[in-house]
Amino acid sequence: MQTAEATGNCRSLSLDAASQWEGLEENGQFRFTPPTHSLLAFTQALKEYEHQGGLQGRAKRYKENCRVLQEGMDEMGFTKLLSDKHQGYIITSFHFPKHTNFQFNDFYLRLNDLGK
Repeated sequence: MQTAEATGNCRSLSLDAASQWEGLEENGQFRFTPPTHSLLAFTQALKEYEHQGGLQGRAKRYKENCRVLQEGMDEMGFTKLLSDKHQGYIITSFHFPKHTNFQFNDFYLRLNDLGK
């Protein structure tokens, strides 16, 4: 969407990206106090993105993470919600195992403990 097409469509003054962009173009200033922490975080994220090889590098890492996750979940008896045809590599969903002893809270707490 072009800035002109977006102007006037936002119902929130602080989240009006079109007006913010127009102000930056006009005088180089933010309309409100600049979100310095957000700008620094965004700058760091862009550096990391480039360091990791941009889109191709990030996609390669995500695909490998997805493969490892799927193999591990398969070994534990989980089945994917979506077929390979429809499955992406960023978000993956699984059905609960049909085993009568499966308790989600126990599973969650054990995963949480492993992550500490």
